[in-house]
Order: sequence, then C-alpha cells, then structure tokens
Amino acid sequence: MARIVALAGMTNKRPGGPVPIVLPCCACLCVFPPADCDETPARQGHIRSNRVILLAILHSLSLEREGLMDPFRNILCLLSIILVTGFAQASELRSPDTELEPIDVVVIQLEALRTNDRPYSDAGIAQTWAFAHPDNKRITGPLERFSLMLKSDPFRILIDHREHAIEPVSVTETEALFAVRVIAIDGREYGYRWNVSKVSSGEFAGAWMTSAVSNPVLLGEGI
Repeated sequence: MARIVALAGMTNKRPGGPVPIVLPCCACLCVFPPADCDETPARQGHIRSNRVILLAILHSLSLEREGLMDPFRNILCLLSIILVTGFAQASELRSPDTELEPIDVVVIQLEALRTNDRPYSDAGIAQTWAFAHPDNKRITGPLERFSLMLKSDPFRILIDHREHAIEPVSVTETEALFAVRVIAIDGREYGYRWNVSKVSSGEFAGAWMTSAVSNPVLLGEGI
C-alpha cells in the first residue's frame, strides 16, 4: 500500500517539529504517480481525486495556522471531503483497457447488470454500454435506446439477475466467444452466446469490447 506524506511543519503549533499527515492510497493511484505508472482512465480519476484531497488538506492546515479554522472543524472538513471524493470514485464507470482480457469484459458487464441500480439508477446499463464495441454501438445506440432495449424482452432477463456463469468457447487473437448461463430474478435459467472482439482502431484500439449477444435460450424453469 503506497502512502502520500505531506509535511505540515508550517502549520504545526506543537513543540517537537512538524507532524506528517499520511494519506493512504493504492499503489499507482498516488497523487504523483511514477513515470512508468499505467494510467488507465479509471486510475487517472483516482489520481485527480487524491490530488484534490491533498490540496484540501494543505489549504485547511493553512487556515488553521492563520487562526481561521479550529482543529475540530478542520478534521470535520477533511472527513467530508474524503467521504464525498470516495463516493465519486465508487460511482466512476470502468473504461475499456488493453490490460483486460476478453472474459474480464463479460464479467464486468454481467456484474454491473446483476446490480443494475448500484450505486445509482441504471448504473449497470451505463457500465455495460461503456464496454459495447463501436460496431455494436452503431446498431444499438445511443445510450438511451440501448437502455430501452435492455429493459425490454428478451434482454430484460439480465437486469438484476440472481447469478451467472461464464464458460469460454473459443478465443483467438481478435475474437472470443463465451457461453453464459444466467439465473433470472424469477428463478428461470437462460443461456446466451456472448461475443467479444478486439477493437482495431480509434480511442479504444487494442481493447476487448462486446460485439454481440444472442437472444436468450430457456434452459430451465427454475423453482
């Protein structure tokens, strides 16, 4: 676990020298990442958030030094900033990344749809759309139309489903096919064929994204 240490000597009123403030954060999500840090879009968001926290800490300590903020209010202010920033980080959507494997894309989409309304309404649909292949988006988009499609037959089965299982069928350098089994909210089991393709050009060149999903096939009536 990496740590960011900001020396607050200029604001410290206690004897014995400066007291460091330690801000924990994940490796490679630090305020000033190393040159070789893999800054994916999600990590860039965390870096920006941590920079905001650090600047807020230094600013509030400066106010304390000038007698404009007492220590107790200082702590409350910092806690509020960290809580709000943490919620914003949790709400960020993951973006396609060349480090992700084809099966990772399917897992991200299915997990998002299983918990569709967390952390906000239709967050799962938005996350699924984020990993839709550009060719897929040209057919199913924009997001508003894609959302209506997922909430209608036959795909609404995926929304808030109970559980799922993913089995690789075939994987090449540019195409991957998975057999997906989903237990819907009503207990029925359905099967899908989930196609994932590597993007050849554009913003997400080299990343895997979902190019097609078959209509569901009923596998069992459930309980």
